[in-house]
Amino acid sequence: MSSQERDFWKTSKGARLQLNRRKPRQVYLDVPGSLESKAANKLPNAISFQDRVRKQMAALGRVRPFRAPVAIQIDFTPGIDRPAPAIHSLAKYYLDLLQWPAGGSAKNKSRLLLEDDRQIKALICTYWLGFDHDNPGVRLRMTTMNNFVRDLQLFRAIRLGEFADLSDDELRLSGYADPAEDWEIDSLDDPLEQLREHIRDKESFVKGTSIEAYEVHRMFLLQLFQEKFLNMREIGPEALASLLSGYVGSRTKSQSQRLKNLLSSAQRQWQRLIGIDLGPSAVRPGEGSIFKEAVREKLADVRQKEKLMYPLLSTIGVTIVYVPPKNAFGIDLDNLARRVIPFVHEELHPPSTLAHVSKAYDAVRASSDEWAERTRAELKSLNRLPQYQVSRYQIFELPRSDSDPDDGNVHLIIHGGLGSLGPWHDADELIRKWEEVVTRY
Repeated sequence: MSSQERDFWKTSKGARLQLNRRKPRQVYLDVPGSLESKAANKLPNAISFQDRVRKQMAALGRVRPFRAPVAIQIDFTPGIDRPAPAIHSLAKYYLDLLQWPAGGSAKNKSRLLLEDDRQIKALICTYWLGFDHDNPGVRLRMTTMNNFVRDLQLFRAIRLGEFADLSDDELRLSGYADPAEDWEIDSLDDPLEQLREHIRDKESFVKGTSIEAYEVHRMFLLQLFQEKFLNMREIGPEALASLLSGYVGSRTKSQSQRLKNLLSSAQRQWQRLIGIDLGPSAVRPGEGSIFKEAVREKLADVRQKEKLMYPLLSTIGVTIVYVPPKNAFGIDLDNLARRVIPFVHEELHPPSTLAHVSKAYDAVRASSDEWAERTRAELKSLNRLPQYQVSRYQIFELPRSDSDPDDGNVHLIIHGGLGSLGPWHDADELIRKWEEVVTRY
């Protein structure tokens, strides 16, 4: 490749051409229907799901499963006519259906979108609880890890202004709102300071109103703080592009060490990540129970240390970052979720919807009003949804380097639930705006 060609690929037009080459390699599927888990699945429904997947694959011109490492995003929307399965059990069931034909299918039917679970190196699952229950179903997006990371790297290049052929004004048109920057800009409306001030003024507030009104307002400010705090805790597309860079380049640097540096970065108190080192996943026989107990203990410890975060009055999401072991079989990402997510529910009690938060308000409200009655009616309509549930979880497997621990490692990060739809969605939003600018100019 000549220097002129190399220079072209570094321009915005060259990057857009590469992006357009990646787009047709993605798969988008939308399969309506009631959600099921492996414990309570019905064979006719499984066959129907796979038939719909095959039809949509054929419409996209895809006849073979992915063979390279992949990134998958699955959006689950449950109906409310029957109890909704837990998010970690949903992923296991539907990922299995994306591989082997369900029992009873025609003998000549081949695998669908996946050859094997171990291909999945990025798994993002969103649970739409409290939304759109009249249209239940599964929406799925899949691409190779190479293309996924390339998109994240494009996001980073746009953010850092690496395209010299775009002016500053043009770059501003494709701007991205960073939650941490929003905190600084919005410092005059800091819910933490408002909460502290409210607690300091308790005596005068109660004298002018009532202890009940004081507690309700305190909880309201605590909820605002938790939402803002948690929405800033997630690893964004830029940092994720760096952590996953080994899928498209050299693996000599330890990405797990880079993660630890990110988690320990000396930022102001309320801008740190809530990161929990869970140690190695179960590598040897009999270690599964040890790992689960470590997860339970460390989550309980976080609950004790992060006093302002409990009780939780906001939906939450979690990110799991996994380094596989050196000389042992790794764990499938959907199975890793099953070892972690249930304990998040058990120890932290994350409300599955904002309607479920109203129960905490009811505990301190002696009287009732129109708003409270309306909220109770809404909650009653959602009584088949789980009370505690993360709104989103995502798991990323980092490429190993020689300096990584032999037994691997698992880190858990707690952040907002649906304040953001995740790094892939955020990257898409910025890239879409950038494309409009590049096309226009």
